[in-house]
Amino acid sequence: DTEVRHDAISFMANYLRQHPGVGAVGPLLLNTDGTPQASYFHFPNFISVVMEHYLSNRVTGILELPSRDNRKERNVDVIRGACLMTRKSLLNIIGGMNEHLYMYSEETDLCYKLKNILSFYNVFLPQAVVIHHEQKSMKRQKSSFVVFHYFRSKFFFFRDNYSPLKAKLFTFLIMGSLKLKSFMYKLLGHREKYNRFESLYRQLRCWDEPAELLNKEY
Repeated sequence: DTEVRHDAISFMANYLRQHPGVGAVGPLLLNTDGTPQASYFHFPNFISVVMEHYLSNRVTGILELPSRDNRKERNVDVIRGACLMTRKSLLNIIGGMNEHLYMYSEETDLCYKLKNILSFYNVFLPQAVVIHHEQKSMKRQKSSFVVFHYFRSKFFFFRDNYSPLKAKLFTFLIMGSLKLKSFMYKLLGHREKYNRFESLYRQLRCWDEPAELLNKEY
């Protein structure tokens, strides 16, 4: 669901060759209509988890404000996975992509390991441009399936990279937000939304069970 503009790939590859301290690079991502997308973001923290899962979309838009300055090359936490380039040698060192992450959070896990374990920089390169037709590839999947794996991958990322206490806290906060939304929709009489959130909550209670969950119908 991406279109590479001009010499974006060669530009990123040359940048990696010329900067041995850089672990991953990513381009400026554009929407189909040419407007900029969030091309990078921060690692999850307490504030971002609370804002994303307890506040409205209008408020959580604040989280993407840094990504709207697309004119400057900069060191960042996470290169968005729509287009990310790294070195094969570094992938070999960290053992490849995290196989727990069936869908979503793969780039967060990779960039976290590059920056915090191997001490490499992750760099946003606005000189390279890629058009990202967002969510096109996801339309082939059931929405409930996609949402389940969105949360499940977050929980695995927390477990695999953060301290046990921090991972449990973040997972508890997200599960609590789902239960709260389920309760509120029940009070308001929105039966369909209540059923959706209650079903998702029940499914995620066993998020760390073996991989046969991946084939479960939702």
